[in-house]
Amino acid sequence: MRCKNCKDVFEPRQFNRKYCTKDECNDLYFEFLKAQMFKRVKKETKAKKKKDETIQPLMKSTQIVFNCWIRKRDYGQPCISCQNPNPKKVNAGHYIPRNKSKFLTFNEDNLHLQCESCNNHMHGNIIEYRINLIKKIGIERVEYLEENRHITKKYLRSELLAIAEKYKKLLK
Repeated sequence: MRCKNCKDVFEPRQFNRKYCTKDECNDLYFEFLKAQMFKRVKKETKAKKKKDETIQPLMKSTQIVFNCWIRKRDYGQPCISCQNPNPKKVNAGHYIPRNKSKFLTFNEDNLHLQCESCNNHMHGNIIEYRINLIKKIGIERVEYLEENRHITKKYLRSELLAIAEKYKKLLK
């Protein structure tokens, strides 16, 4: 077998060894082993972090997936508030803000496509949002959202993972 560094022929003493026993080649071999070890440890650490992810970052990542699905669901529709038929930038805008009601955070009736101007600069343009939301989903469902706006909910890791998984599948 030929050494990967100096190209000299050598007889490997270990399985799958690609470097000969010269000092400079040996040093390169140990650097290679360290790099492999570092990659493995980094991969294991990343997997452990994902497994031990706390509720807060998991809530954020689930919200991102859910918002992507809302934007895909409502693609091609006008802004729920101003009825702009082709907004430049779109968001998934909450009717009941998520910081006001955790219970409605992942409710599909509570989120709709909204232009960035209405969502960010006009604080949701809530009056127009409500008028157009009634046209879209009906007064009963809007009243349900309004009646349940003060309900609090603490999500479990398993619930958030299930929600994220559901909407990842729907995105595909």
